Amino acid sequence: MEYKEPKYEQPQHQNKPLFPKLGIQLNCPKCSHEIISDDINIDKAIAKCKNCNNVFTFAEEVSSSLRRRKEVFLPEEIEIDAYQDELTLFYKWRKAKGISPFLIFFGVFWNAMMIPFVIGAIISGSLMMLLGISLHLMVGIGFLVYIVTRLMNSTYITVDDYELSIEHRPFTIPFIAKNQYFDVRNIEQLYSKKYVSHQTNGVNVYAYAVHAQIVGGEDIKIIGGFKQKNKALFIEQEIELFLGVKDEKVDGEIPR
Repeated sequence: MEYKEPKYEQPQHQNKPLFPKLGIQLNCPKCSHEIISDDINIDKAIAKCKNCNNVFTFAEEVSSSLRRRKEVFLPEEIEIDAYQDELTLFYKWRKAKGISPFLIFFGVFWNAMMIPFVIGAIISGSLMMLLGISLHLMVGIGFLVYIVTRLMNSTYITVDDYELSIEHRPFTIPFIAKNQYFDVRNIEQLYSKKYVSHQTNGVNVYAYAVHAQIVGGEDIKIIGGFKQKNKALFIEQEIELFLGVKDEKVDGEIPR
C-alpha cells in the first residue's frame, strides 16, 4: 500500500533549538541584526555582527544544551545522511544485527530434508500427507524468512519536521519487522533500553532498543534487535539532536 505524506501545518516542537542545523537563520543577541553566512565560522561556532560589531558564539545553541551525556560516535555498520530538513539512518541487517551461521545451515538442511516429502505428497495427490507435514513446512518457511531477510534486508530510519518513519526494505514482516510511522510532535523523550530478546539453553540473551515516550504517557519501542548498545544509543542521540529533544534521564535507560 502506497504511503501518502500527511498534510498538516508546520509543527512547533516544544524543545526545538534555536540553531541546531545549518541553514537556520542566526541573529545577533545584542542588536538582533540578521547574520549573513559570510560572517559565520561554522568550525569554531563564532559569528560577527556587521551592524554592531558584536562577536559571539552560538556553540551552546548548536549542541551543548541538548547533550546531557557524552557523545556516541557513528558505529561502523550504520550509515547516515543528514540534511537541513531531513535525517536518514540506515543499516543492513546482516551487518548491524548479525546472522547465525548455524541457523543458516540448519535452515537449508531442514528445507532440503522436506523437499522429497512435499514432492511425494504432490505427485500422489495426498492431502493428508501434506497436512501431516504442515507443521514441519511452517518451520521450514520460518527458517527461509530468517535467512532471506537477514541477508537482504535494510532498515531506513527517516526523520523530518513532521514524521519519524521506520521502513524495512525490500521485505516487511507483519508483527516482527513492519513499517511504522510516528508524528514527531507527539514525541517527548527518547531513550535506549536493554531487554531479553530470547533464551538459549535457559540463559537470557539480551538486545538493545530505542524507545520513545509519547505525549500522554505512552511508551513505544521504535526500533530494536541490536546486539551492541552503541547502535541504539547512536540512533537515539541523532534523532534527539535533529528534533531538538533535550536529553533527560528516564528510568530503565542504559548509560552511555
